[in-house]
Amino acid sequence: MKILLLPGLDGTGLLFEKVTENLPENLDTEVISYELLKGVTYAEQGAELAKRFKDTDIYIVAESYSGRVAYEFISYLAVVFEASYFWPVLSQRLLYYLNWQDFYPLVYCHQTF
Repeated sequence: MKILLLPGLDGTGLLFEKVTENLPENLDTEVISYELLKGVTYAEQGAELAKRFKDTDIYIVAESYSGRVAYEFISYLAVVFEASYFWPVLSQRLLYYLNWQDFYPLVYCHQTF
């Protein structure tokens, strides 16, 4: 399973930097940068991501702006859309699939604005 991190309005994914630093190395994670996508609308970006990850089991973490991109994304694929805001504690569904001990340091990680 791949964990796909979709950024907020800045589109860079830089706010996920501290999160990815604290994730176990054995997790398959990818931070999307909207600067590298051709699409400019929610629908275009969602469609482009759907094509790119069509044969991949994914868990989407969508921050702010990306909630709508994730919504468009799932209109093309069979995925679970749990929430579009990133909170300090990972969801129970994600922890079910992954080893809890691997995430112990991340549970206390938080974003500052």
